[in-house]
Amino acid sequence: GGRARVTFDWPAEAGEVAATVEQDGASTVRRVVARSTYVREGLYVDVAPSAFSVTLSAAPRTPDAVVVPPPGGAVRVPEDIAVSYRIVPGARRALRRGPSLLRVTLSCPGEVPDDLPEFVLVARSGNGRDPVRPRTPTDGTTLLRVGGATLSPGSPVELPVPSGLRPPYALRGFLLGEGAADVRLDEPSPTTLVVR
Repeated sequence: GGRARVTFDWPAEAGEVAATVEQDGASTVRRVVARSTYVREGLYVDVAPSAFSVTLSAAPRTPDAVVVPPPGGAVRVPEDIAVSYRIVPGARRALRRGPSLLRVTLSCPGEVPDDLPEFVLVARSGNGRDPVRPRTPTDGTTLLRVGGATLSPGSPVELPVPSGLRPPYALRGFLLGEGAADVRLDEPSPTTLVVR
């Protein structure tokens, strides 16, 4: 599990706001917050990695009041799907190293969506000096592509990194496609992505 930060414009005339979280078929009022507390501390709710929805409404001012949530007062947050990648150094053979491997891993708490994005590994040359990381998928040479359909939880995809570029160069991965905004990309330390 984790914590989700909920941000919103405070409704006029509301003394307190109630946040209702619905996840895995259960609905619970997690937090009622006053405006001063919201401004000072924000609003956080405890959630699991699976998809959930948050509904916000003005909290009732009296115990017998009924509050009808306004239209648009709910938001659905997709499950926490992550793609991570690592560059694994090649095995030593005599005095030389074998080719490095790209290891791409998918983690998904529930059912894998059909529209997983494509993973692209891009290299940007340093032209004899310290290389700068690629900022966009078109900011360098595309070395490898891994289609979303080939990724499955618990089964990392490993591919040799092409060795056609002359060092130094910097590597960086990107997610491309329709589902890219719903998937988190876990990147390794930038120092592990520089080849000298």
